[in-house]
Amino acid sequence: ANFLRVGGGARPVAMGEAYAALADDAHAVYYNPAWLAVLERQEVTLMHNKFFEGVSQQYGAYAYPHWQYGTFAAAFTMLTVEPFDAYTANDQPDGRVDAQDLAVSGAWARDVPGLKGLSIGVAGKIINSRLHTYSAQAGALDAGLLWRQDPHDGVSLAFAIRNLGT
Repeated sequence: ANFLRVGGGARPVAMGEAYAALADDAHAVYYNPAWLAVLERQEVTLMHNKFFEGVSQQYGAYAYPHWQYGTFAAAFTMLTVEPFDAYTANDQPDGRVDAQDLAVSGAWARDVPGLKGLSIGVAGKIINSRLHTYSAQAGALDAGLLWRQDPHDGVSLAFAIRNLGT
């Protein structure tokens, strides 16, 4: 699932994906789910990135903060490759093949009761990778911690682990 190494979202990618301690929007599903706990309103983000040679990426996320139960979110990231020429082991033409990778995530985050400024978040994802007629599935887990001294001074410490799984 190397496609999960390709960043999602213009702002995070422009920052070199150094976003675990700044993911204060719906991109938090991808970079650090603990940041979802600070959202005060619903958010949606969508991205389409056209690479070269027929490779394209789509990313989308939706976050819904609930006043009592924390923030719930869902996201997807997809990398597609347009059909390309295939060859046998003897270097003979063998038709055309295409490829697609997809990950669908569900996330939840909330502030830790009694510990001011500390938030936790988790996300689970289902991953599907397909190359022509072959496919594989896997699952992965993301988790994050966030500590903010004061929401207005901009100081935060964060920890995130991503794509832990099969």
